[in-house]
Amino acid sequence: MFLQGDINCVSSEEMDRLRMQGAVRSTGVSPLAKICTEFGWKDIWRMQNPEARKYSCWNKTSRTLSRIDTCIGNPQSWDKISQIPYLTRCLSDHAAIEINIITGGLPLEGLLKINAHWFTLIDNGGILKSLVEYFRNNWGTASDQMVWEAGKAFLRGELIRAIKRKKREFRSREEELRKNCLKTEEQQVRNPTEEDPCILWTISDLVDCFNDQRLF
Repeated sequence: MFLQGDINCVSSEEMDRLRMQGAVRSTGVSPLAKICTEFGWKDIWRMQNPEARKYSCWNKTSRTLSRIDTCIGNPQSWDKISQIPYLTRCLSDHAAIEINIITGGLPLEGLLKINAHWFTLIDNGGILKSLVEYFRNNWGTASDQMVWEAGKAFLRGELIRAIKRKKREFRSREEELRKNCLKTEEQQVRNPTEEDPCILWTISDLVDCFNDQRLF
């Protein structure tokens, strides 16, 4: 676990604060250092740059440069961050801090990312049946690793096809409902009546039906 952002205090008054001439000097241990000591957390940037001086914020009022934008983490996070550079200040008086997290060797660009909502819309049972059939037909035809990797590609293809099919079905229903709504509204405009609200109810029902069919 780690905490990143504008923490608004420094880890070390000596290493992380630069005062211009005439600026008031703070004394004592910083609140951030106290918190890290109490919970066993550390300033990860300082761990990787023990002697460096870097400042992320310029305060015109106090006339100081400070490194108050930082990232602190518990022991489990210390070896999970490979690099943690500060970016150049542009539109803000603060410099952003970039965290590069080690993901266990998995290339993020190769991961299949699907909104979980899709699994409430597509035929999960059909996809699972196809996947079981794939492994029944292919297990033993090549190395376990090769069959497994090809299986992931097969599953990806099944999911993509199911999502595209659901989108086509939605667009077709959407167009039909739109036409019915317009037709009913036009009928109400031509023959406005409050005594016979059936047409208005029909419009309301069509709108509710349309909203129920929306994917998101």
